[in-house]
Amino acid sequence: METTVIYQQILILFCVAGVGVFLRRRGVMTESGNQSLSKLVLYVTLPAMILASVGSVPAGLGAGDILLILAAAAASYLVMGVIALAVPRLLPGEKENRGVLEFLILFANVGFMGFPVLSAVYGAEVVFTAAIFNLPMNILCFTVGVLMIAPKGTKLQAKAILSPAIVASVAAPLLYLAPFSLPELFYDGCSLLGDATVPLAMLLIGSSLGGIPLRKLWNEPKLYAVAFSRLLICPAAVWFALRCFISDPMLLGTALILAAMPSATNATLLCIEYGGDEATASRTVCLTTLFSAVTIPLILLFLP
Repeated sequence: METTVIYQQILILFCVAGVGVFLRRRGVMTESGNQSLSKLVLYVTLPAMILASVGSVPAGLGAGDILLILAAAAASYLVMGVIALAVPRLLPGEKENRGVLEFLILFANVGFMGFPVLSAVYGAEVVFTAAIFNLPMNILCFTVGVLMIAPKGTKLQAKAILSPAIVASVAAPLLYLAPFSLPELFYDGCSLLGDATVPLAMLLIGSSLGGIPLRKLWNEPKLYAVAFSRLLICPAAVWFALRCFISDPMLLGTALILAAMPSATNATLLCIEYGGDEATASRTVCLTTLFSAVTIPLILLFLP
């Protein structure tokens, strides 16, 4: 069952990216258009997707539960952060684009790949746990991640720290813990907007790939080193680091599965927005997504 879900998600991703490649080569999607579309995703649909997760929260999660999930997430990203900083420094001649490679190793495609796999393994009730687990990633992605991707010397502006995605990431658990409830209509609207995030992001990735000659898509050894680190080294390190401290098998399994996902589609969006290496980001996202069809089923064998 889990393997079927993985293959379905990968096929959908590549089909949508293929549409983006076609549209770019037909001139429908352009570089300037991609910049506008990336802003739409980063400032509107992605924050809406984060807020929508609150509307599907199972009853019974208290502040202590949320703090435990956040602590496990922080430990997980600390482990993966060490790997992300180390691996690019071992690759020859990668000083200029080192930050993009760090981002691609550290941040994973949780929303579209991780959540469906988790649901297939543990049931729908685990999705909010995963959304809480993902909050540190959202905050890091739009702060530290921006500094990784942007040209050297870029300073993080106040508007980046207070970006809609970070505001939504902080607001989500606060809304859940608040003594009042927002109307269901609010969460339905956020869900409708948030559902557009993944297809728009994959269209952008496809459009980026459409501007690269076919022979240059997969001919860089560094991409394979990044893929190996993201898909195998990161989940293995998270598993060994957390299994001695987390007794809840579902929480440990959540950490392992999310650490095993391919590189985040946000890499391409942020490269477009902040002037990073868009081509490397798009190629690596596609490469890790393709290889994950083999690696994720292997990782699932280690579930507690």
